[in-house]
Amino acid sequence: MPAKVMFQTNGEEMTEQFVRDYVLDAIERAAKFDGCEGAHFGLAPSNTDENGAAIGVQGNADEFIEHEKSTWNEYEGDGVVQEWNVTHRSQEWFEQSFGKRGAELTERLLPLADRMASLIYEEYDSLDDLPAPHDANPEEDVSAGWWIVPHHIAYASLNYSAAEEIKMHKAGIEEDLKLIAEQDGEEAVDSHLDALLSDLEEMREDVKAGRARFKDE
Repeated sequence: MPAKVMFQTNGEEMTEQFVRDYVLDAIERAAKFDGCEGAHFGLAPSNTDENGAAIGVQGNADEFIEHEKSTWNEYEGDGVVQEWNVTHRSQEWFEQSFGKRGAELTERLLPLADRMASLIYEEYDSLDDLPAPHDANPEEDVSAGWWIVPHHIAYASLNYSAAEEIKMHKAGIEEDLKLIAEQDGEEAVDSHLDALLSDLEEMREDVKAGRARFKDE
């Protein structure tokens, strides 16, 4: 049965170090265990008071858990992890969340996303060094930031069209708004929606001119 293993830590810095020291290697090992179909990880939301990381184990998680729990106890004994716990999730839970075929796709994509994330941990010594999501250099007239990474992967490297990428972002925006609703309430959702609609209207005329950097080619 699939499982979620939650590790509580004492602060974001401790969480990041635990991910670097243990989690990234653990999700690589997971698929080698009998019946296990891979694993993915996530951090506690940055806008909450919680600190820690979770490993989601797909397929039969029993052998992975049995092999790894002594290591988890060592991290707990050393004070890196305050506590850990295992929650089993049935396949029906995934199907209720994503649909039957959607669950199959999600279970394939999540480990793929974490393989990409592992490369980022290798590239940057600290998550604090990651560029701003939208505009890392606001004093300049052009925008450069983390958005370049998903855009380049989807549009340039994987040949999704610009229109398809907009649909991808719409799905992501909807998911983020639901997260904001869960964490901050309905008024926060309305505030974000109003700001988003204003930003979209503000860019209406500017985007019609296309990308300035290619005008002289």
